[in-house]
Amino acid sequence: MEEKMVSQFRIFVVLTSIVVTVSVLIFWFIEVQNRHRDNLQLAQIHLDHGVQLHVQKKYQLAKKKLIQATRADPKSWKAFFYLGAGNFELKRYDAAIPFLERALFLAPTEQKIYKMLGVIYYKLGQLDMARGYFTSYFELDLNNKDARGMIEMIAKLQRSTALAATKEIN
Repeated sequence: MEEKMVSQFRIFVVLTSIVVTVSVLIFWFIEVQNRHRDNLQLAQIHLDHGVQLHVQKKYQLAKKKLIQATRADPKSWKAFFYLGAGNFELKRYDAAIPFLERALFLAPTEQKIYKMLGVIYYKLGQLDMARGYFTSYFELDLNNKDARGMIEMIAKLQRSTALAATKEIN
């Protein structure tokens, strides 16, 4: 009888331990979820403020807020896009590219990212890269006359550059 009570007591202790462990894990999970939600809310606040500063053409101040947004939410493609757009507006094309590439990785169907990268590579004189981005931009919306026009313009430039190079060789 005494052994049975000891055995039941051990079972009770083990079950209690399991309940406590599960309760701690549930509490921890809820805490992690709350922190994640708070980070996303903070990221949105920084993003909204950064976009507002960008619209006001205060690109350096916008950059600080947008970087804070990316730290709070590393998956915020809009923050990366606006970091790239700010550098684009300041004509820092090489600095804009990594931000826009990250935005594109996070949001591969956002047309404006392809367009801005196409324009940047065009301005840098890298016509093949520009044409590739404009082609992707066009493929997302086959009715996009803007993209089609950019592709045709680059094709003409490439043909005229190739023709000029051929004349120089001859």
